Amino acid sequence: MEPLTYFISYTTRTKEDVAWAKWVEWVLRVKLNSKPIIQEYDFRPGDNFKERMHDALIRADFVVCVLTRTYLESENCRNEY
Repeated sequence: MEPLTYFISYTTRTKEDVAWAKWVEWVLRVKLNSKPIIQEYDFRPGDNFKERMHDALIRADFVVCVLTRTYLESENCRNEY
């Protein structure tokens, strides 16, 4: 059985949000043996951010949001949905 793919959606505007996203990635990868997609590790400088987001959302079996006030106020959050 192929591992499930999770896209972790979060904002990089605060260190706390990034830290939570990395923790979620670790839990999904290590504890659930899944294939998480996370901007911190899977997006590269110079990538087209909107294309990468679109691709990740299409590829993922599930989306996990690191839901914080900063996330909800971010423009990218509104664009994802």
